[in-house]
Amino acid sequence: MSEGGGDSRRYPRSLEGVLQLSVAAGGGETPSENVAREMSEERREFLAGALSSLSENSELEKMKQCVKVLSQPSSDNDEDEDKITEKKHALEILASLADIIDNANDLHKIGGFPVFAEYLKSNNSELRWRAADLVATVGQNNPYSQAVLVQMGIVQTLLKLIDADSCEKTRIKAMYALSCMTRGFPAAEAVFLKHDGLSVLMRAMHSDTEKLKLKATFMMRHFLLADSVDKDIFVNMGMVEQFVSLLQEVKDDFKEHVTEALLLLAKRSQHAISECRREELALKAAIEARRQALVADRDGNQDEIENCDELLKLCFAEQPADIEDR
Repeated sequence: MSEGGGDSRRYPRSLEGVLQLSVAAGGGETPSENVAREMSEERREFLAGALSSLSENSELEKMKQCVKVLSQPSSDNDEDEDKITEKKHALEILASLADIIDNANDLHKIGGFPVFAEYLKSNNSELRWRAADLVATVGQNNPYSQAVLVQMGIVQTLLKLIDADSCEKTRIKAMYALSCMTRGFPAAEAVFLKHDGLSVLMRAMHSDTEKLKLKATFMMRHFLLADSVDKDIFVNMGMVEQFVSLLQEVKDDFKEHVTEALLLLAKRSQHAISECRREELALKAAIEARRQALVADRDGNQDEIENCDELLKLCFAEQPADIEDR
């Protein structure tokens, strides 16, 4: 290609296109429809590799263009709608491309992480939640990118968004991103715990937003199951009392998750069992009442009934429940 920019050739984007370009370059005739079937396996692999290279280069260029768009200076609330739309699309394209781990890591190598991370602090909620969604994509099951995000302080930023953002969707996406960043990555878990992440989760579990509440519960469950986390931390933070409070205030379809959380904690901490027995919490009566409500549909509620039974046995074995369910 000349450097004058006058090259108007169209480059192939399929195996058939690569075949035609290859034959044309060799002076051959236009290939028939069965050329691909007749070529040697070695030739097929070579051409498939060439196509893959074209695709990878194309994706890298797309990411560079998106980073360029996002690097344009913002003018806060006065930014025109066209620029905001361009930036929203750029974040969406990056999230789609970065779903491939190599692309996610390349995005960091071309300087894209600090650029898109700035949009977590944007005045525009449409940009904030898309940036959080991109964090989730690049940080999921990807130790390289997770380490970079931790070093950038993204865990702390996400915790602030979950706790205080005015946009419900941003809070939900931030919770999702935090879950992706911390799951299976001890360095991120350590930062999460250091910055009072468990309290943030508990406050989210008290939220009126059902989706946020559910995501927070599943993330709390992860930490309750994690061997690396001392379960007395939960007790010392007053989590037993918080779980009991939730059990009394949430809708029935959420009570199952709260009961399971209490059971997981009690099974892993004698201190938690002692807390569950505090008379002022009236947990025994609450669990018995919940169990009684479930037995009308035993088949549909069997798991939760078993959790109630196990929790009652574990914490109140010396005071067996007197419940008629047969």
